[in-house]
Amino acid sequence: MLIHWIWLATRPGVSDRQKKLLLESFDDPEDIYFAEANAYACVEGLTEDAVAALADKNLAEANRILKECMQKGIHICTFHDAAYPSRLKNIIDPPIVLYYKGILPDLDGSPVIAVVGTRNMTSYGARVAEDFAMRLSVCGATVISGLAKGIDTCAHRGAFRAESYTIGVLGTPIDEIYPKENARAFHALYKSGLVISEMYPGCKRTRGD
Repeated sequence: MLIHWIWLATRPGVSDRQKKLLLESFDDPEDIYFAEANAYACVEGLTEDAVAALADKNLAEANRILKECMQKGIHICTFHDAAYPSRLKNIIDPPIVLYYKGILPDLDGSPVIAVVGTRNMTSYGARVAEDFAMRLSVCGATVISGLAKGIDTCAHRGAFRAESYTIGVLGTPIDEIYPKENARAFHALYKSGLVISEMYPGCKRTRGD
């Protein structure tokens, strides 16, 4: 069940790599949830802290997250879903749950190019980044950036100029629009692009400035 995916994804003290190893040893998060503590011994690399976190079967926070996603129109993609990008799945420590707003396409069948850079760019850098992203988009590439100030904003603007689909990958919770001045870009992506994050709504993890 989806609730068990969220429960596993939010286990403190269990790294993304360890969660992936758990999924290789058990059929799904529901099996992990209902497993006895001694069953986790078969998973290589689990620490005592990880086993203790898995022993906590309280679903209150997972239920809160799921309810908030439903209220805010936030979709959830799990590691076992067909839509989960295979290129992301094959890294060492992929997030097992992704939260998103917008349109999640098949990202494995077309070129996807990240355009990222400094927040304090020169005027020349801004022009080049926007033009570069626009030309990539016209050629059929999907431009990904971070919706941050500076070069990231220029990259999305270039894709918008090409009237092309673009993706914003957040380093902040999925329900947080940051920076505020990019609210228009966020809402444009909600309608015809994609905003995606591994951080659930209300996540308290701190953000670097």
